Amino acid sequence: MLYIGELVRVALSNLNRQGLRSYLTLIGVIIGIAAIVTILSLSDGLNNAVTAQFEKLGTNSIFIFPAATSSGINTNLKTIKDSELKKIKGLPEISEVLAPVMSQGTVEFNRKKAKLSIIGSNPKEAKSWESVGFVELAEGREFESKDVFVALVGADVHEVFGKEIKVRDRIVIEGRSFRIISLTKKTSQSFGGGPNTNNTIFIPEKAFKQIFEQNEPVFALARATSKDNVIKAQEKIERIFERSYGKDQKEFQIQSSQQLLDQVNQVLGLIGLFLVGIAAISCRKHRDNEHHDNGCNGKNQGDWGNESYRSNQ
Repeated sequence: MLYIGELVRVALSNLNRQGLRSYLTLIGVIIGIAAIVTILSLSDGLNNAVTAQFEKLGTNSIFIFPAATSSGINTNLKTIKDSELKKIKGLPEISEVLAPVMSQGTVEFNRKKAKLSIIGSNPKEAKSWESVGFVELAEGREFESKDVFVALVGADVHEVFGKEIKVRDRIVIEGRSFRIISLTKKTSQSFGGGPNTNNTIFIPEKAFKQIFEQNEPVFALARATSKDNVIKAQEKIERIFERSYGKDQKEFQIQSSQQLLDQVNQVLGLIGLFLVGIAAISCRKHRDNEHHDNGCNGKNQGDWGNESYRSNQ
């Protein structure tokens, strides 16, 4: 019977006989295992980051956003009508509705022009954006009711213009001059149809309505009075849109934060499994190629081990 010390000696003897190829195989297996462990760790980290983002939104959040077409692109987005918003806000299960008006606008700064997302917001809505984690001020102040031509600028907007943007600077939006009163911190990409606020400029709703024709939102976030009321509130919101667009309406999707989180985690899980599978197959293929080469040379690892053992009897 071979003892551990003898097994180690036999294994080292095999490695010496087979030379560099065995060491490369060993390194390949180690790298493959390390790759699998790394992929699993990254997948867990990403899942945790996504979960943290949704926790900011709250378990009582319900998203209302335009449905995608079969091609994944909807070039004719429906807006949420004022009458629909009033009905949603009037539901006893709903405590708050955040429905910003949005449009693409030409922005000028540092003698450069660019098309950026512009959101019109009132002071109450601006605070709600902060409460759900979409926006966090890095510098400056919040909107006040008296404000008109002032702007809150997203963290990445300066990259478009190649120059640092500061509080009290001026930018031009659709030919109107705006004074910058605040800058945001960089946040995670938004989920559930919400905008990427890092590349967005917020202006008071009063100014927005003077500049843009688009005065109805395409996205809304409703907050249920409690987690227990989410399903009931969601069903009532769905019925509101069914009355507008028919029972099988496909204009808007209405989903809770938990539903969206489950979908995102499912996709991330599949991606993680796919990447782990690739790493495992690559590792297995490398190992099988080594075994095939050994067979072509007329010996396998078992033969070497037996000979080494017999030579020491």
